Amino acid sequence: AKMTSEHQFVSIPTNYNGPTFVPRNQAQSNSNNGDQSYDQFFGASNMTNLATNVVLGGGPQQALNRGLSGVSSIFHIYIIVLRYYFNVNNSYVFNKLKLLAFPFRHKVWRRRIHRQAEGEVYLPPRDDINAPDLYIPLMAFVTYVLMMGFAMGTASQFTPEVLGMIATSASIGLVLELAYIKGGLYLLNSPSIPVLDLVAYCGYKYVGIVIASFGGFLLGSTVYYPLIIISSILTGAFMVNTLKSVFPEMDGAHNMKRNYFLLSIGAVQFLISWWLSHNIPSISVM
Repeated sequence: AKMTSEHQFVSIPTNYNGPTFVPRNQAQSNSNNGDQSYDQFFGASNMTNLATNVVLGGGPQQALNRGLSGVSSIFHIYIIVLRYYFNVNNSYVFNKLKLLAFPFRHKVWRRRIHRQAEGEVYLPPRDDINAPDLYIPLMAFVTYVLMMGFAMGTASQFTPEVLGMIATSASIGLVLELAYIKGGLYLLNSPSIPVLDLVAYCGYKYVGIVIASFGGFLLGSTVYYPLIIISSILTGAFMVNTLKSVFPEMDGAHNMKRNYFLLSIGAVQFLISWWLSHNIPSISVM
């Protein structure tokens, strides 16, 4: 293995038959192709051509088939991208949860990169503990929503709309955090981080929220508050170290702003975690 100042590169044989992963340059190219396909069907010029074909007897079926082909291409691109984030195995899930529980013991935070003829590509989650995945955040999110619904049901506060309200509140928290991080990156003139990467990083906090909420539900506020504080500190440490590995070093005052911004992201973990679970002590079984 060879280490560089930004990434960890790995040497893989040419006959490597590992899991499918998405090259960043290829994903960007596919995304652009998808936008072109979309424009070809839904663009103003194509709408005019479609109407002309129908009036002149060309028929709408050919235009419809062309449009469906473009939509299918866009859908295929999204499936390829999402497949990367769900390319996990049991070993990865276990080690990732262990990393979230003990982030201070982790030493290397840079993602591993595979060099190939087409360029450099990130290894998928199952082959890199530092790669973002959406499997753990999604499972933790669903568990959080169901657990909060169950807790409110035991307190006779459950209605059919409760699950939707809980999921909406959690989604709003996620969107606000994404907007904060994206805005900070823009103001610091830092390279942009893919949105799905950020969704994965921000979604890991639900693991700690579930644990703190479950403990608080069973044992009350004396357990909930220590757990939510500890889980927020651990999640904050994970976020700071992860984002630090993708933030470039800056000079002088700019580097100080970068460090303050990273620390603020760590603090945001506690605010959102508390906001999403602060009512647990009031509906505890204790």
